[in-house]
Amino acid sequence: MKVLTVTLVVLLCAATVVAQTAPAVPAQPAAKATFEQLKSYLNLTDSQVEQIKSLETTQRTTLGPIYKEMATIGRNLRTELKKEPVDPARITQLRAELQSKRSDIQNQRAQLRTQIQGVLTTQQQAQLQQLEEALKLQVPARQAAMMDLIPAPNGLRECAAAWQPHASWTGGAGNGADGNACHECSKSNP
Repeated sequence: MKVLTVTLVVLLCAATVVAQTAPAVPAQPAAKATFEQLKSYLNLTDSQVEQIKSLETTQRTTLGPIYKEMATIGRNLRTELKKEPVDPARITQLRAELQSKRSDIQNQRAQLRTQIQGVLTTQQQAQLQQLEEALKLQVPARQAAMMDLIPAPNGLRECAAAWQPHASWTGGAGNGADGNACHECSKSNP
């Protein structure tokens, strides 16, 4: 009975890790997005935009193999979980490998942020900091709008799904003029 309990605990932990390690796939590749509002807000020059796109392209090239390695490790982990008996040491090793790859990705992204900030002027960096602070207020702002404490942005009030904490807005062709639409009601986010 003890062996069964331990096996179930290991399986649950491993399944949680596997579920959390799927690489995020951007809804729209950065190279194709125009980011006109951001460009306008930060007053980015065309040269800065090209430099940033170049840095992002380099990062995608660097991260691609890491994501592939993560997928292979995830497949290996799922295979190990299906074996009888389960090898806890092997599962622990694979989980550690996945965590290492996640750390590699976080480090690469931090390096990219630093490189991009090097492209920006001091004023643009300050404006970017304001955007970061505004992003932290997104959920409380939506909740306040949902409670009618503040006015909702145009067009969003009609879509109740957009006001959930995990709203399902996505970018892509055919999803509205600016590439944003709700999965649940298909209304565009103006």
